[in-house]
Amino acid sequence: MCSSDLLITYSEEFGNALGWSVSIAGTGVTPVVTSNVSSAPDGTQTADRLVMTIGSGTTTSDYSTIYHTTTTISANASYTVSLWLKSYDSNTYTVLMRDDQTGSANGVYWTVTPTWQRFSTSWVTNATACIAPRLWLRGAASTSSNCDILIWGAQLERGPYLGNYVKTTSSAVNRSNTVINIANTADTAVSNTALVSFDTSNEIGRAHV
Repeated sequence: MCSSDLLITYSEEFGNALGWSVSIAGTGVTPVVTSNVSSAPDGTQTADRLVMTIGSGTTTSDYSTIYHTTTTISANASYTVSLWLKSYDSNTYTVLMRDDQTGSANGVYWTVTPTWQRFSTSWVTNATACIAPRLWLRGAASTSSNCDILIWGAQLERGPYLGNYVKTTSSAVNRSNTVINIANTADTAVSNTALVSFDTSNEIGRAHV
């Protein structure tokens, strides 16, 4: 058990400009977020639909991305970001999660299927003491050229672990006495990334290792 601050605001409102922004370049098309279109892992009608595309772009200058506004945190410390994703249709998509502040070396690829999955990865901040989780489609990277997915339950917490999900709105939330799951560091293909499924009995993610 431990306590931590949940630093991402508007964790279920990806179209809220107070917490989330979008960006494009090259052949990228502005991401479209449609609010509350489907059932979330907790059974509520709060999952947002996210459509992104980079068309035929093949360079790093071709991208479409959604990201949380930069959060000031502790320098040289571990933080874990997590997010539930599901394909909106029957297709499977590959997206890139990266933190612009700590550098591209911390990027990981997530495979989104028609089943809800909770993804997470941990980063160590640099001297800038900032973090900005960003979900990408990008040319010259191993992402899909387009995606039509459901997105829900973003979370950022201090430490190299995955805790139970707690909703946030306009401000960070302190969560005490949480059950944690240690990231799967044995998976060399996606280092420091755990793939988990929602457990409705106690609202924690169980890591598949």
